[in-house]
Amino acid sequence: MTQDFAKIRPEPLLEQKPVEAPPAWSLMFTGVLVGITLGIFACVLFYLSGNVPPLMLPNLQ
Repeated sequence: MTQDFAKIRPEPLLEQKPVEAPPAWSLMFTGVLVGITLGIFACVLFYLSGNVPPLMLPNLQ
């Protein structure tokens, strides 16, 4: 029971469309959002570390 593999044709590949770049405004919005989030996170960690100097409030008498 032999099989002739020479006549088997491979399946055609699916059409591959080129990937389009996302719009510039979405990249800018994502970058700003990530930057603000990381900045707030860094400020919270700095506050929790205890290295924040005390505020110099004037004596209101």
